Amino acid sequence: MEKNADVFLGYKEFRTEHYNKWEKSQSTRYFEYRKKWTENAEKLVLEKYPLHLDIAITNVCNLECTFCARTVRVEEGKWRKSEHMSLDLFKKIIDEAVELGTYSINLNLLNEPLIHPKLIEMVRYAKEKGIIDVFFHSHGGLLTGDKAEKLLESGLDRLLISIDSPYKEKYNKIRVLSDFDLVMNNLKKFKENRDAKGLLNPVIRVSFIQFPDTTLKELDDAKNLFLQFSDAIGL
Repeated sequence: MEKNADVFLGYKEFRTEHYNKWEKSQSTRYFEYRKKWTENAEKLVLEKYPLHLDIAITNVCNLECTFCARTVRVEEGKWRKSEHMSLDLFKKIIDEAVELGTYSINLNLLNEPLIHPKLIEMVRYAKEKGIIDVFFHSHGGLLTGDKAEKLLESGLDRLLISIDSPYKEKYNKIRVLSDFDLVMNNLKKFKENRDAKGLLNPVIRVSFIQFPDTTLKELDDAKNLFLQFSDAIGL
């Protein structure tokens, strides 16, 4: 008998009540999209148009993470010229995606979205046009000041912060040029500001890569630490 693919093989997620409340508040179309996200992959269903788009709004990042393909390409001199996507091109992509029925967009691919000067406008435009799930991954080091404040009001659905160890020394070693204390402080302030405003959006998830040397104790420590400052942790 043919078996369905396990699309979440190797992935675990722990959620808080805020995350569950956020998800329950979503529209019927959101749940239609999430159902397709899972079932299409399991059953190898090919839609006429993509459910989701990863849009690299910039190819710039201010870190040199040891495990990142971008770091390798930069060191080899094979990375493209550093530049940001124009707002006009982004709007063109969104307009076409909405017309075709695309549900969600992720605003990064080997980059740091918070570097883009038009990020807030891009999030707002995508939401105004009807994209159901607008999110991006970030290292969190630039989640400060006016941009962090405006992000809370932008309509962003999900913010995924990549923190690959609860241990400062290990984190700073693998995420070169980042600072563990800064990231954790940014994350704490961002969540506190969101909660103080009584907002459900954006839901915050810490993304954690399990490296070969990651111990069970480290995973437990990560869960206990990060769930204080986020709504979910994905391992």
